[in-house]
Amino acid sequence: MTESVSHSQTVLVQADSLQVGTRPFSNNHPKVTPSTGALTFQATFPLPEGELYPALQHTYFSTQWDLPSQGFEYQACGTVEAKSWCPDCKTFKHDLLYCCNRSECPVCSSTWASKAGARIAERMWKYHVLLFRSGVWATRLSHVTFSPPEDQWSDYRTMRARAYEVMEKAGVRGGCVIFHPYRFRDSNGESVAWKHCSLNPAAVYPIIQAEAIYSPHFHGLTAGFLMNSDRFEKLTGWVYVKHGDLDTREDIFQCARYLVSHMGLSEKRWFRKRLKSGKRIWVQVPLFQSITYIGECSYSQLIIVNEERRLEAVTCPDCGACLELHYQKSVDVDGRPVEGLKVPWIQLVRYRTWAFRPKKDVCP
Repeated sequence: MTESVSHSQTVLVQADSLQVGTRPFSNNHPKVTPSTGALTFQATFPLPEGELYPALQHTYFSTQWDLPSQGFEYQACGTVEAKSWCPDCKTFKHDLLYCCNRSECPVCSSTWASKAGARIAERMWKYHVLLFRSGVWATRLSHVTFSPPEDQWSDYRTMRARAYEVMEKAGVRGGCVIFHPYRFRDSNGESVAWKHCSLNPAAVYPIIQAEAIYSPHFHGLTAGFLMNSDRFEKLTGWVYVKHGDLDTREDIFQCARYLVSHMGLSEKRWFRKRLKSGKRIWVQVPLFQSITYIGECSYSQLIIVNEERRLEAVTCPDCGACLELHYQKSVDVDGRPVEGLKVPWIQLVRYRTWAFRPKKDVCP
């Protein structure tokens, strides 16, 4: 297994967004805190005996969870930045829209989810390929939901650690885990799919008025042969539901993109980041990561052994000619604004080689 390698390529797209509207955000969870343009839900659990340092108490036992696309958009979000022109076809082919790449933006969150889904799909597909080449059993990827019983609800870190344990007991070899703090219900208490939920700015017909109910669970894109679900529930108290197999990379991408579009977003903290120039700046980062990898797919097991970056021209889908970008807005060039800038459309493509880390290199 350790000698298997796999190659992949990643294309960084310049812009891809969707114009959507906003809808109100509501929930019946006991503790609700208003915030700018949305509502923030806070899950609070009983504290252990004894006094805790306030920062520790807040970090581990009181976490606010948002949903993507429930914030506010910038004025430029979704506006046309440039158009791609084919010199041979003599026509425009694409509109490149401005994207702020924020998860909370109701306009750009669709692009943000697509990029996150593409990263997950690349890693999970290469994991599947390496398993297949290694000749091991149970290499097929599946979408499975693991739900804890209500008496095991606790702070996020404890639940996540417990989720990893029960997944291993169930037979999961490795995979991607995405945390969802809420389920969506209509006025009758019936379950509502996110794609039809009124909280979703990109909801499709029929759109059902729904609210977010706090009910933490973990979605897994996993490999491995799972034990019988009834036996698993008796052994752990948890319930798992297998939704289906993911046979192609496109299946993985579509599933991951959908799951990311309504995953939990933890409150943010300030972090001092060091730039390549040596300068340090303060940025906001999530307090907890909602997307993690476990088992053979974890960062300590599945690694990138080589990465090559190339600048490649984008070609016309019809005739194959190199496309040009015709900017619709003023662009700064050498510190001065330029109107009507026309340049070749060049994109950065990453070619990666993946492999399992040799066991001798893994820390005990």
